[in-house]
Amino acid sequence: MPHDAENPYAAPQSSPEPLPVVEESSLSEAQRIRAQYLSHESAVRYFGRLFYFGGFASLILFLTRWEKFEATFPANTYGYFASCVGYVAFGSACTIALIVLGRGLRTLNSRVRVGVSLIAIVVLGLCAWLAIEHPVLALFPELLFAYVLYLMMSPQGVMVFSRKYAEVRRQTPHLIGSAPLVAIAVGAVIIPWMIWTFALAFEPSHWKH
Repeated sequence: MPHDAENPYAAPQSSPEPLPVVEESSLSEAQRIRAQYLSHESAVRYFGRLFYFGGFASLILFLTRWEKFEATFPANTYGYFASCVGYVAFGSACTIALIVLGRGLRTLNSRVRVGVSLIAIVVLGLCAWLAIEHPVLALFPELLFAYVLYLMMSPQGVMVFSRKYAEVRRQTPHLIGSAPLVAIAVGAVIIPWMIWTFALAFEPSHWKH
């Protein structure tokens, strides 16, 4: 019997499904785009990590100051219960919001881009009002949130949060960037500033009527 004759008793063989093919020209274009915006992407994702830190710092300060907060008000009074509810709501909102925003920045979620931009605009407005009497105190948050607003609203920011760039990232998982020096420098200063800000926000004396 010839070797190439069909064996009627042989098990049927299924041909493997062809793997999706990405054209070389398309991949080269994706790599070019990713390389062009990788530094900006890394800065945005780096700030997402800082938002994570702010959320956990908020939670820790909220929990560690709770006992001191309770001792500030006479027990079983209307002011005591109202202040406790407000304190818990404020602490929970700060923690959840910062973690959600941090997650969105890490994943380049376009909805979070709008939320972070609005927060930056509000903070810049408050800093402009604060600068009237305390220009030095308002200088750092002004510079910080101006940089955050740039990361969100610049043409580079619009691009890295777009669907087109999400497809570019999907095609180029091997390209990994590092945060630019300016973002690292800002992060080195924002961490103690976050701790100081939350320490003031959760100071029991600020909640006493």
